[in-house]
Amino acid sequence: MLLFLIGPSASGKSTQADLLAQKFTLEHLAVGQMFRDQIAKGTELGHAIEEDYRAGRFVPDHFATSIVADSLKDTLTNFDGCVIDGYPRTFNQAEQIQPVIESKHLYYKVIHYLLSKEECIKRQQYRIEHQGARIDDEKLEERISAYLKDIEQIASFYRDRNVLFEIEANQSVEEIFSKTVEVIEADMLPA
Repeated sequence: MLLFLIGPSASGKSTQADLLAQKFTLEHLAVGQMFRDQIAKGTELGHAIEEDYRAGRFVPDHFATSIVADSLKDTLTNFDGCVIDGYPRTFNQAEQIQPVIESKHLYYKVIHYLLSKEECIKRQQYRIEHQGARIDDEKLEERISAYLKDIEQIASFYRDRNVLFEIEANQSVEEIFSKTVEVIEADMLPA
């Protein structure tokens, strides 16, 4: 099983991904964290993406798809599947990863967490106060604008494949998790 969690920054994707990974025994691939790790380690990839990342722009598509595709190969060797949070963030990424999904005949769903810009900003402020700032926090508004640029095209791409499920993220963590599990398990039950 492969789950993609998409939504604006601070919509709770990582929290839900952690919970889903535990429930369904999946690997959690946090794309944003992978990028932050590469930047912190000073790797070649980290140097290549740092300027875009710190400016609030999305990492170029070929870098994002490459790190996800490589991680998927490793993950599927050791786990029954994975939950990927924060990818795809652009329509090109959705198109680029599709052949990888199809070549592996993976059962997959895309969960889109819906949250207003105002609520995203409020959540980010809470996170900074209680958990500390991340390197991309100061550019939240730019990241939300970048998300809004492609999200309808991404949603349409997955809606046409009958794998997109949208969940309001302005609820408690437990309510969002319950609705997400319900969506995932709906197809797992015998007809």
